[in-house]
Amino acid sequence: MHSPLAVKHLYQPNENKDAGSAAILTEQLWTRSFCYICLLEFLIYISSHMLMPTFPFYIKSLGGNELIVGFVAGAYAFAALAMRPLAGWILDTKSRSKLLICGLPIVGSIIVAYNFIPVLAIAIMLRVMHGFIWSGATTASNTAACDIIPRTRFAEGMGFFGMTNSISMAIAPALGLVVMKALGFHILFVASAGMTIVSFLVARRLNYQPINKDMVTERGGNLFHRLFNVDALPASVVEFFSIISYGSINSFIALYATATGLGSGGLFFTIMAVFSASTRLFSGKLTDRHGEALMVYFANLAYLAALLLIALGHNLITYYSAAVCFGLGFGTSIPALQAMAVRIVPVHRRGAAMSTFLCSFDIAIGLGGIIAGILITAFGYRTMYALMGISTIISIFTYMLWARKTPSAYKNAQNLQV
Repeated sequence: MHSPLAVKHLYQPNENKDAGSAAILTEQLWTRSFCYICLLEFLIYISSHMLMPTFPFYIKSLGGNELIVGFVAGAYAFAALAMRPLAGWILDTKSRSKLLICGLPIVGSIIVAYNFIPVLAIAIMLRVMHGFIWSGATTASNTAACDIIPRTRFAEGMGFFGMTNSISMAIAPALGLVVMKALGFHILFVASAGMTIVSFLVARRLNYQPINKDMVTERGGNLFHRLFNVDALPASVVEFFSIISYGSINSFIALYATATGLGSGGLFFTIMAVFSASTRLFSGKLTDRHGEALMVYFANLAYLAALLLIALGHNLITYYSAAVCFGLGFGTSIPALQAMAVRIVPVHRRGAAMSTFLCSFDIAIGLGGIIAGILITAFGYRTMYALMGISTIISIFTYMLWARKTPSAYKNAQNLQV
């Protein structure tokens, strides 16, 4: 029996096809709660994306090099990873709201603190703390979205929810680079912290699903099963190999653009985000109707094409075409694999499922940044981007040989409901 929701509409993991008017209600997507959670996500990520291409420059201004930049990106991601399982447990057993209400002011305070401690070692420590608290807040926002979006339109809803991330990526990296160059790091950090505080004000207006204590006390299993969700693993592993290559883009594309004089790192992220957002307008609906398989294959091939364009191309056309390919890949793979991750997960395990999926994302970006930094030091930028394409091929075969045969895959889940 599902716990009652404080939001108006419930995403029901096992809703009956003959539920009548109640089922019709679940098909409504654009409720007030959904609008609030989309706004919240946009604000959280615009703050984060302002620092994405600029923080490497901040690290270099403190005396760091490319290897340290890659290490910092990895440390940030692995700090986020460490928080995900704990966040999932808190969301499933304690409160759906506290990680947002308490975490967002702390994130804002850490960003402001970058201004007052311009020492490389301490800046790295603050960045690790930033990643730890930020990941708790984003796990909470994703779980809240899962609570709000109806099952029959879940991939579509997650597509629109994720589109707020894409829109922020279209605006914030370029904005961050402009602010950094024109006004300096001080104003950049103040602006980023300000967005986080505004997101806190929106978080206070959300209605959150209450915790069902009966479900919590009934839960058994070892520590791993309490913190992670096995049903989310197939989608998470496929996502892990798919996104490793993005770690190299996230950490180094702006530095690569500066080093080669090819173009703007900010414009690269903007183009990528525009195509990601545009693709999400229809990719979610396609996933709800036909499943995730086509999206997984297409996205990985798009990532591979992007990496080869960067590695082999020597002009603006290939550079910005790579941004288009990455955008298309993001817009198709993320909603599809998020839908797969929670497809057969019961309501009281959504926090663990989302933390499992987001852990794969964090590990991939962190490991990708570290590997990229090592490869750049050894071989240079172009060879690094070519070698990073291997992970996308592994992702395709992981889905083909294993994940598509598991219960969480679209066709298998449909058969279970018949």
